[in-house]
Amino acid sequence: GAILLIYGLTTFFNRDFVKGRTDIKPRKGGYLSLFVKGFLLNFINIGVLVFWLGVIIIVGPSLDNQSNRIIVFFSTMLGAYLITDIFKILLAKQLRRKLTTERIRMVKKGLGIILVICGLVLVFKGFLPKDKLNIEKGIEYIRE
Repeated sequence: GAILLIYGLTTFFNRDFVKGRTDIKPRKGGYLSLFVKGFLLNFINIGVLVFWLGVIIIVGPSLDNQSNRIIVFFSTMLGAYLITDIFKILLAKQLRRKLTTERIRMVKKGLGIILVICGLVLVFKGFLPKDKLNIEKGIEYIRE
């Protein structure tokens, strides 16, 4: 909780943005170089390795370890990832036009506030006994 609180405060009070600064230009890269960078980053990411090993360990026995069923499952899964990534690329190109330094600054400030709130909730939950601070009862009270 304290880490979220500190990170949220530093995000909120960060003064890196200069108003009206337009000299920052994103580097242009071809699709091939972006693909290679993304592939290599995912290749060395231990989280991706753990995810795929977990999928193999869980899905393999449930498909009776039949190779053709496993191939169909993983082909479908990789196809879904490919389609999702293509949509993300297309949406990112649309979003790039709408992002200004002022909008990015406001989003960062908003995220900083959300992180501070989440950090405070976690800190308070850590210090107060469970019977004194019952979030579920509070939510039910608000709904009524």
